Amino acid sequence: NGEAEFSLEQPPALPQLEEELSEQDERQAQQDEAFETKLQVIFCSRTHSQLAQVLKEITRLPKGSVPEDLSVVTLGARQNLCVNDSVKARAQGGGHLNDLCKKACERSKEVG
Repeated sequence: NGEAEFSLEQPPALPQLEEELSEQDERQAQQDEAFETKLQVIFCSRTHSQLAQVLKEITRLPKGSVPEDLSVVTLGARQNLCVNDSVKARAQGGGHLNDLCKKACERSKEVG
């Protein structure tokens, strides 16, 4: 007859693959639960000095107005946060990006 047969049924899952997916789902659920009960405040800034100022202000707050289990982490790197496309394009690595960024900042201050 020459007609091809096909089925809409899914093939049986491999036990090993099914187990791996189940473990991944469980780990993700545990991570999700860990963050559900935590207060998270995220500050974004273009400069480390602005982030430092926020941290300084947090430490000045009265103890009763800040949750006891508050933990603060500062994350920042020019490699991840650089907004100057021409500087990023010329950079040949993280250290080089820092140098180029500093030079670009100095030039912009000179120009005004």
